[in-house]
Amino acid sequence: MNGISHDIRTPLSIMLGYAGEIEDSDGVPEEIRKQACIIRQQGMKLRQLITDLNLVSKLEYSMQPLHLCTIDPVELTRQILVGYTENGLDEKYTLKLEANQNEIPGIQGDASLIARMLENLIQNSIKHNQEGCHIVISIQSGEGKCIINVSDDGKGATESKLMQLNRGTILGETYEVNSETPHGLGLRLVHQIVKAHNGVIQFSNRNPHGFSVTIEFPARHE
Repeated sequence: MNGISHDIRTPLSIMLGYAGEIEDSDGVPEEIRKQACIIRQQGMKLRQLITDLNLVSKLEYSMQPLHLCTIDPVELTRQILVGYTENGLDEKYTLKLEANQNEIPGIQGDASLIARMLENLIQNSIKHNQEGCHIVISIQSGEGKCIINVSDDGKGATESKLMQLNRGTILGETYEVNSETPHGLGLRLVHQIVKAHNGVIQFSNRNPHGFSVTIEFPARHE
């Protein structure tokens, strides 16, 4: 998988480079610039998909080395939310962090992977609620664990989908109606990251509506 992804990245980088030049060129008709923008955006989605597939494969076969350190989950989450704000999150989505930083234990883990986990959960809520939603990340401690919950007030998931998610039988090869965005790969990667950190994950629907993901990590004991 790693060799294949490397072979794809080179022509993809060239494609993205040329598309970006056309998009930014004042001498190109507006319609062509819009088409170049679409090509660039879809190319970036493909590049992210390749990265996720490669990471899923490495985690599944324990080929991804973990760069362990003590993580402050509240500070890490705050940095991620600031990134969304600075990058122009659509106003129909809101992000909120609920936590008392002084009471939250640290996590022993790979900071980049935990960040990817949180970003994928946020993106999952955004992707499946195109009309907008409120997203809340709650972090608390309990019985030697750090408990992270990411929830939204969107449409939720079907019972059959929840069963798949909780069993870990997530299908990453199915597609959304528009045949553009792979469905399930982001959550499959979340599953793999939690497993690699000896955590537990639970998917559920909120009442009266919405989607919720609860993750428990062993607390870091100093």
